[in-house]
Amino acid sequence: MRNLRPIRNSTVNLSGPSLFGSPTAGRFLVDAINGTDSIDIIGIGDSNTGFNNYGYLAGLDRVLGYSYGIPPYASGLSPGGLESGPTTRAERSMMIGNLFGWGGTTDAGGGGTTQTFINAVASDSDAQALRAALGQDTSIAWRWQGFNWAGQFVAAGVSYTSAVDKNYVGIRTDNPINNGFSTAGGVSCQYRCVYAKFATTGGQFKPVVWNSSSATVASSYTSTAGGSAGNWFDVALLNFTTSSGTVLEQRGGWDGFSQGAPATGPMSCLWHSFIKRNQKGYAVNQFISHGGLTTTQIADRVESTGDLFSAYMQEIRRRQIEAGGSGRAIVFINSGINGPDTGASYIAAMNRIVDRCISKWTAFGGIEGNIAFVISPTHPVVSVAGNSWDSSRAATTAAAGNYARQNAGRNITTFDIGTVYPTSRLLTGTIPAGTLYDAGGQSHLTSTTTAQTNGYDAVAHSIISSLIANA
Repeated sequence: MRNLRPIRNSTVNLSGPSLFGSPTAGRFLVDAINGTDSIDIIGIGDSNTGFNNYGYLAGLDRVLGYSYGIPPYASGLSPGGLESGPTTRAERSMMIGNLFGWGGTTDAGGGGTTQTFINAVASDSDAQALRAALGQDTSIAWRWQGFNWAGQFVAAGVSYTSAVDKNYVGIRTDNPINNGFSTAGGVSCQYRCVYAKFATTGGQFKPVVWNSSSATVASSYTSTAGGSAGNWFDVALLNFTTSSGTVLEQRGGWDGFSQGAPATGPMSCLWHSFIKRNQKGYAVNQFISHGGLTTTQIADRVESTGDLFSAYMQEIRRRQIEAGGSGRAIVFINSGINGPDTGASYIAAMNRIVDRCISKWTAFGGIEGNIAFVISPTHPVVSVAGNSWDSSRAATTAAAGNYARQNAGRNITTFDIGTVYPTSRLLTGTIPAGTLYDAGGQSHLTSTTTAQTNGYDAVAHSIISSLIANA
């Protein structure tokens, strides 16, 4: 880890050519690089945010970890479940060394039955009450890494435990949170489960962490009762030490995983993750990556999440403080290509997103000065069939720059990708490696990790290096 120069006066208002507005996001990054504080990146945007299980967020993750040597302090904050049809899924996350798994719309598991929260809302009174209490608009679907968010739900009176590869978050052997930057392991970590609280009594669960040779089970059950106004979610913690000698993949879940500790409903896991204890560093987290949406539609979805977003923001801050940071975040917002977006409509939608993020960040104790925003209108294109972004991008990006300058006091920065990567450079990439546009069209960039033509990594590096240089 390197030490960077002192930070400039934070009242500086950046005025281009690539950065506009506040230098605060860069200041946060400098502190993370110097090891004096931690930073969480929160992604909100269209498909480019997490395209092909990658996108800008994977690029940012790789740049922070590999290029700048910041240690990760946490895995990405993941949903307790996803609405993906009836098939159980186990996926490698876009982030370095992270995994996640979930049951389908319904799942018989190793005992009992669970279903997605969104599916349960159609008929279960506890799920309906929770949806109303959280203020979630379930008529507006929103996507996390390409799948609709839908935390897993166990109905009242049902005792459920999953079979393998369901309802977990995981850290692979190559994740520094697990291996401690060595082959020795033995790292002090914590599994964290953000769960819903209900007015109905009787619900309980035990967090469990397991690997191929052993399991750690919480010593007592966590009750899901006690839900009331302003008190509809909480977090359950399980401290453990990763395997030593031989590093093994670690998985954490809430349903007992056949360890004699089934979850009893009503119970719903909203979010969960791992942290490395006593570690300042970074984490990259997806919130919305919803392909095909305009900026206005993205704002609609941010506003539709209700206090699910409060639970998310509170946990981002709370787990960072638990690991040794002060509770800081940068919200990275990328959109535009799915217009029509005018400068006015783009800024109106962006202001709604910023307002909601600040509201949810501060609702449970977050300091407004500890959240910053990096707005990045979609990369330039030469031409995309049926799309006007090639002609509307300049005006939209200029409006975004003016918006950041006018709102620098709210820690808002705009980055213009086109000043570093114009279409001519995106078309040619790193000669002779080839184009940085995706083979499927110019709406997306390449995401290969086996060649020098990774468009998302390239742009992410230009964003981070520009923010740091202007801190």
